[in-house]
Amino acid sequence: MKTEKLIYWDTQDPRNTGAAFRTPNDSGPLEFVRWAHVSGRTVSSAETEGYHLRDFFRGPDGAYAGPDQDGIFPVLE
Repeated sequence: MKTEKLIYWDTQDPRNTGAAFRTPNDSGPLEFVRWAHVSGRTVSSAETEGYHLRDFFRGPDGAYAGPDQDGIFPVLE
């Protein structure tokens, strides 16, 4: 059986907003690890200067919207 996991921007506590996950039976915060590229190549800090994690959560109800137009995305755990 496959478990659906939603990754979204949690705003329930305005003092502690951030990436979170939700499954039918669990939910919790996610920590930013690094930036990655869909090709698997290393992403330099110069490439992500000015990037904001929140910008990747523009789907319905703050859902994660996927990599940007350049293929860069945040790795979360």
